[in-house]
Amino acid sequence: MLELKIFRDKKKLVINNFKLLNKNFSKRIELVWKIINIAKPIAKLECEALEKEIKVDNDGYDELSINNKIVINEELDMSMKKIYFLSTAYPEVLNNQKYVKYEKELVRCDKRIAKCKKKYNNAVKIYENRKQIFPTNLIAWIFRDVNYKYYKLNEKE
Repeated sequence: MLELKIFRDKKKLVINNFKLLNKNFSKRIELVWKIINIAKPIAKLECEALEKEIKVDNDGYDELSINNKIVINEELDMSMKKIYFLSTAYPEVLNNQKYVKYEKELVRCDKRIAKCKKKYNNAVKIYENRKQIFPTNLIAWIFRDVNYKYYKLNEKE
């Protein structure tokens, strides 16, 4: 019984860390779409390409599994350089106060995400290591427990 409680606590730690990470993911997705919509009249081709590349908006996102949300946000991570490039390639977007505001919020959001990614990955590591110890491995097998995906960190993180 003690082992089951420890197992559940470790799983709860993973889920709670992901909830915090996911809150920031959702905020980032919202900000990215706001930035694209503001920059679209100036950088139409780049914004249209970004819209095709970014495969998520907040509609339907909440129903995805943790692992699917991680995959989508890893793909969004790769597009972030292009989003930040908009203001350097098109300095006229910086004349829009909302754009500047959203870009600053996005930078802060990305910093929070970087911290949350590390906490989430650490929680997953502890959880997965615990699942390999007897009798926890037996408990995980009985409950058909999922394997949580690690979030890929980029070179800065």
